[in-house]
Amino acid sequence: MNASPRILCALLLGLILSPTGATGQDPLATPLDQETLTLLANEISGQMAYNTLVRIAGAPWLRDPEEFTGTFQESRALYDLVRGYGVETVRLEQWDRGSTFTYPTDGELWILEPEPRLVARLGADAALIASGSQSGEVSGSLVYLPPLSADEVRELGDTYAGKIALMWSHPRGDVAEALDGIGVQGVIAFNARERYLDPNQVVYSRGSYGGEHLRMGMTVSWRQWSELLEDVERGIPIVVRLTATIEEYPDRYETVFAWIPGTEPDAPGVIA
Repeated sequence: MNASPRILCALLLGLILSPTGATGQDPLATPLDQETLTLLANEISGQMAYNTLVRIAGAPWLRDPEEFTGTFQESRALYDLVRGYGVETVRLEQWDRGSTFTYPTDGELWILEPEPRLVARLGADAALIASGSQSGEVSGSLVYLPPLSADEVRELGDTYAGKIALMWSHPRGDVAEALDGIGVQGVIAFNARERYLDPNQVVYSRGSYGGEHLRMGMTVSWRQWSELLEDVERGIPIVVRLTATIEEYPDRYETVFAWIPGTEPDAPGVIA
């Protein structure tokens, strides 16, 4: 027969309130010595794991030029981490992919009117330039475009020719083609994991910016984007300038291999 929930709660409460538990022993007692406990705490610490993730891939940063001809920061960090554990049998290998990739090396977003001011700059804002953008400079009046289908964009005609669109996300596919067709030059969007929790966060973004007119996309924070939207919706004439320098580099794979020799060389290996 099942125990009464009230009885179960009382039993649990008694265990929680009792410093020695049901057995009369210290609940924190362990046969391990303090040195071993400290070692385990350091190895399984959630904060340490979090710090490693942030250092490797958890936050946008602008790569050093040496990474494109040497070793990527993430690969070097993993290699050094394994070596730091005392594993000597570790190597970092590279393979040429036979292709190239583009990477922004410079870029700025300015408001020219009503009063000139710098909104964002690559380096300070590493995720500013959306992937897919082309090198160059575009200037134009800022207009708000709500989410629209490609057909709805085409119905706008040449009303937005030469403009910079403030959009909820970077356009792709047929929507991007439609924007290019009506002469929109660039897009300013925002991208964040949780815009209300961290209104200043900016996450890497991608768009389709290979058209004749639509050539550039920039990503700002939710705070910056919403402030621009408020001004546009209030009828304030805003003119912006977007500049970007995009470089092309050889692409490659990088992998860190590490292994610990066992005492039974004829036995199957273990992969982790």
